[in-house]
Amino acid sequence: MISRIHDRCRVYLGRTHGRTIYILKFSSVVTVIIMHYYRSYIVAALSLLTIAWTIGNVSLSIIATRPIAVATRAYTYLGSDYPEFYIPKNGTLPLTMMTVEESRHYAITGPDALEEWASSSPVGYGYLRLGSEHRAFDVAMFHETHCLHALRFYLGEYTVKLAPHFQHCLNYLRQFILCSPNLTLEPPDVLTRDFETDRVGATHVCLNWEIMYAEMAENWENWVAVRDQSFPQ
Repeated sequence: MISRIHDRCRVYLGRTHGRTIYILKFSSVVTVIIMHYYRSYIVAALSLLTIAWTIGNVSLSIIATRPIAVATRAYTYLGSDYPEFYIPKNGTLPLTMMTVEESRHYAITGPDALEEWASSSPVGYGYLRLGSEHRAFDVAMFHETHCLHALRFYLGEYTVKLAPHFQHCLNYLRQFILCSPNLTLEPPDVLTRDFETDRVGATHVCLNWEIMYAEMAENWENWVAVRDQSFPQ
């Protein structure tokens, strides 16, 4: 061991009086000793660092595709003085998992179709009241669910008169799919899969939508209290 360390870490200085003179680099000696005795631990540590780095990059790529609202200052919500995104109480929505599943609910037609589709709408019809003047803002997420409701209705009740709204909703959803692309890999079996027996699809990483529904409900209750006090019937 000592001879190997000496061979790998010595530095040639020259010859004097017929002798070859070397010195040992202390830092190199320490490095070689550590690598010799702790090589397996170092490899394991590097492997763990690699795994952690990979997971971190995946998490960052997930988060980077979704808007993160940060309150950099106070807003009046008057005119153009409002943030680009709604700012949840905790600053942003945490991540959650969702496995896509087939469902007997949310039918296009039927006695329960209207009520079940309406259940995906929040309290307050998708509007928030913000600022001292309680200005109304639509939240894009619930604009999308509104368009889903409209498309379901139009599939059964389509008329030429409804065509402009129908086209708006189709184009609106198309643009939001492009705006936030989901890169989850799914098997290309949509034409051969038996959806009656094989009813579970891919698992996706999402933002926790339940928190948003709760905040919409709380905001609506606060607005109703102000509205009833300001405009008593």
